[in-house]
Amino acid sequence: MTASCPGFASYQNQPNGQVTVNGQLQYASERNAELLLDAWEKYGGLILQTAQKYQLQPAWLIGIMMAESKGNQHACSPCSACRPELCVTGAGLRCCAFGVMQFIAPTAAAYGVTPDQLIRSPAVSIDVGGRFIRDLANKVGYDIVRIAAAYNGGIGKCGKAGTTFGWYTNADYPFEVVKYVNTFVSLQPNYSPSSGLGLAGAFFLTLGLGVAAGVYTGKVKNPWR
Repeated sequence: MTASCPGFASYQNQPNGQVTVNGQLQYASERNAELLLDAWEKYGGLILQTAQKYQLQPAWLIGIMMAESKGNQHACSPCSACRPELCVTGAGLRCCAFGVMQFIAPTAAAYGVTPDQLIRSPAVSIDVGGRFIRDLANKVGYDIVRIAAAYNGGIGKCGKAGTTFGWYTNADYPFEVVKYVNTFVSLQPNYSPSSGLGLAGAFFLTLGLGVAAGVYTGKVKNPWR
């Protein structure tokens, strides 16, 4: 798939879920890769369940989660970041967007949940995030770059200067998602039920490549070095 906005970067979705941009793989910083693995330790079981439920790649869910909140359950987008009518109170916090997947109140309401639920329950937030990503995929195609652009800035707006792909988004949001997705697929962490989500057995990220061979045991080894 090539970016639809003239004059901006082209990209290619790879069979393993990664995305090349102008023919190259781009990755998150080492610090952000550490945060990604921390989030996977907390929410890996929920992400895998949700990905299976909505037929999505787990890397897409965690990529968008990281771009939105870096895995912070209590993430609260400040009211200065949105129109006044979008700033509401949930779980004692006054925010534009809530929870690990950072939903604004109108979108949350459209999916039958409240800001309180999004803050207090990562399971609810991740499930709604999966539903929303699936619905966007039905509109824009099974393409994480287009999905990320639509998740953040709406569909079909070209031409904002300074963004890699040219769609109208907050800063360079789709590119940030791509870097997290690429990093996650390269690291291929496993998920262990020892993280306390109460799932039987061990779950492993496969993404069509077979069971991941490595187990994350500490400091991340950069896949881009």
